[in-house]
This record gives sequence, C-alpha cells and structure tokens, in this order.
Amino acid sequence: MLALLTHCSDIEVIGIARDGREAVELVRTRNADLLFLDLHMPELDGFGVLREISPARVPLTIVVTANNRHAARAFEAQAVDYLLKPFSDERFEAVLEHARELLLRVAETE
Repeated sequence: MLALLTHCSDIEVIGIARDGREAVELVRTRNADLLFLDLHMPELDGFGVLREISPARVPLTIVVTANNRHAARAFEAQAVDYLLKPFSDERFEAVLEHARELLLRVAETE
C-alpha cells in the first residue's frame, strides 16, 4: 500500500505504525486527514486504536483487513471505506478517490 500511496502527488505519508500502540501515538501527535487502519496489528487491534483516540482526533478512516466479517463493525466505528486484502490497484484507487471526495467536502464546509 505504501508503494501505491507514494505514487500519488497529492498524498503525503506522515507516519507508518508497526503496531496499534504506535498508531494511537501517531494519530494523537500528527495532524492527519486520512488514516489507513489495519484491523490486525500487534499490541492493539484497529478497533482498539479507534477506542483509544478521542473521536474529535480521528481522521477519515479506511479500514484495511483480510477478513470481510468486520465490515459492519468498521462502519459502525465511522470508517468511510473498507479495503479487503488482497486488493487490486483499481480497488485501492476507488477507495482513495472516495476519501478525496469526502475530504474535499469537509474542506468546503470549513
């Protein structure tokens, strides 16, 4: 996924977490607009990450997982999209375009 993101001129990767605790720290200390959140991580899973962060600090979140049984729970946790692994470049682009549209709407209301 990082390789796909680095090819996007309008995307700046501001952090990569190796586990859930690092993800919480990155979200708390960086000003991210978009979060790609894997549900399966050491230390703390993706849902745990979302529970640890104030809802006001959580950026738009795209859940990334190899298990499709978590989709309903992800959307209940306010995820804006769901990226099921393995995913194609086309699916990744569709998810990213959806996020871009949502970010544009947010920017227009500010």
